[in-house]
Amino acid sequence: MTTEIVLDRVSFSYELPKKRTTLIFDDVTHRFSGGTSAAIMGPSGSGKTTLFRLLSQELTPSNGTISVDGRSLTEIPDLELRRFTVARIYQEYRLIPFLTCLENVQLPQEIAGTLRGNPNRAIELLDRVGLSKLKDSTVDTLSGGEQQRVAIARALVNRPAVLLADEPTGALDETNTRVVTKLLRDVAHNLDIAVIVATHDQLVAAAADQVFKLAEHTLTEEAA
Repeated sequence: MTTEIVLDRVSFSYELPKKRTTLIFDDVTHRFSGGTSAAIMGPSGSGKTTLFRLLSQELTPSNGTISVDGRSLTEIPDLELRRFTVARIYQEYRLIPFLTCLENVQLPQEIAGTLRGNPNRAIELLDRVGLSKLKDSTVDTLSGGEQQRVAIARALVNRPAVLLADEPTGALDETNTRVVTKLLRDVAHNLDIAVIVATHDQLVAAAADQVFKLAEHTLTEEAA
């Protein structure tokens, strides 16, 4: 069964002092599907970070619902959501520098209690991202592109339904941007995960299956 992430008439406003509000999303309805990669573009302040915070239940819509495979995010226990449903990667990698690549990837398994049941998962993912030969290297000895690939493997280790990538190539050169972008697309296609990438980079957007623009409080698909 292919994963579906559905935004159903979602609106969201930030509450400001003196009973004022700032509208970010207004009645947005959209469906993201597993097996596809989507790029979200828009200027700073357009709502990319807010969208990711809504999709990871850090924020709750003012109106409407967000669901994964028919379950509202509000109905999914917090630990289940963060460990198994929605994973995130960031521009700054957020790895533990003194741990090895393998230890970083296995860490979410240790936290979730899944390592004993699937001890080879981390090695398989490091192989998928092309870093199995560096599994015993501490991540502070790796290049930025290599560290981001470790971060992707770590995000995938507990088989999430959704992977949110927040400006994942913002700190990378063009060569590593192409590598990471291709990897994210391949992950979506081959692991049946819904990969959603927030980016300013046209190179990243061009590689996605779908491109959306955030503007005027809504999400609009760009023409291919």
